[in-house]
Amino acid sequence: FRLTTPRLKLLRKLLAGDGLIFISIDDTEQANLRLICDEIFGYGNFLANIAWEKRYTRSNNAKLFYSLKDSILCYRKSDEISVLKEARTEKADASYANPDEDPRGAWITSSYVNPATKAKRPNLVYPIISPDGRIINHPTHAWKYSREEHERHVKEKRLWWGADGTAKFPRLKLYKSEMPGMVPVDIWGYKETGTTDDGGHAIKAIFGDMVFDTPKPVSLVERMLKMIPDKNALVLDAFAGSGTTAHAALNLNAADGGKRRFILVESMEYAEGVTAERVKRVIGGYGEGDKAVAGTGGGFGFFELGPEVLGEDGELNDGELGEEELRAWVWELETRGGLRPGGGGWGRLPRPGQGGDGGVLLPRAGPGNGAGPAVAAEVEAEGGRLRGLCGRLYAGGG
Repeated sequence: FRLTTPRLKLLRKLLAGDGLIFISIDDTEQANLRLICDEIFGYGNFLANIAWEKRYTRSNNAKLFYSLKDSILCYRKSDEISVLKEARTEKADASYANPDEDPRGAWITSSYVNPATKAKRPNLVYPIISPDGRIINHPTHAWKYSREEHERHVKEKRLWWGADGTAKFPRLKLYKSEMPGMVPVDIWGYKETGTTDDGGHAIKAIFGDMVFDTPKPVSLVERMLKMIPDKNALVLDAFAGSGTTAHAALNLNAADGGKRRFILVESMEYAEGVTAERVKRVIGGYGEGDKAVAGTGGGFGFFELGPEVLGEDGELNDGELGEEELRAWVWELETRGGLRPGGGGWGRLPRPGQGGDGGVLLPRAGPGNGAGPAVAAEVEAEGGRLRGLCGRLYAGGG
């Protein structure tokens, strides 16, 4: 974790005040990472240690335990995030019905009886009158709601006494139309979230071969991004891998009309041949015949970080950089309008500061995207400004 800690500190600086960070890790280092993240992000900003069911069949080749899950640590930047909701699912909505043809639509019910006893909650003890005139007092427990709130429930006809109106105790109607989302849970099953096999199938469908080991499934990252209500969020993946995060953001944009933007950072040699190429094919479409997948639309730029612009002495590194590259760097910093007047999306971006070489993928202005390649200079030269550019920020891997 010698290299992990400074990277996490940087990611925290880049994270928006109402941003979330998701970090995937296996059981071997999960406990250590949790301690580091508690120190960097603050114990009070820990939200969940999500168990992702990445496989659903065991391997009998294992000598001891065989792991079917990975951990995904989720932290917030600050208490600007006080409520989180997941998108509703067909399974969750299936329990709603409307047997009394309520004009407010389908509903379910919840108990009106408080788990606390009358002695513990005396302020929630009062008689209730049923539709058939009975006076109802629970023998041992209080009600869940104050007398004033109960009177509102009666006025709005939110109490359910059974089909014939003679139930022993009332239940409260909860309408689907008033439920914008569901409270997230910390166990993500493979049926809803996907497996590493699903990630591999996506890679094979795009490239025709398994060009990347253990990619994350697109559905996993989509589930994370759906927790962010802003459809114009800026998404950062600091360890881009096969480009799953961009794939997920582009899919969601195509599905809901959002304009999510993404920044992917990858330092390995496959950054252009796999990471960038995947994004390119997802945007334009891939596959043939009945296996063809339509493109999502959108656009992006690819940049390879070159030599440092400024040396340790603060002077220009004109020994390694040519005049054209220095001009491109100055143009970018001064105009925020692209590497060159009329320049393309593929190019070489000199590094203003220190760090390893790698590939950087940026969204370029176009259908479904609203950012230009100027974001690269913001991240590398003036990283603090990124917080002002983005409303929400997601950081992960895969």
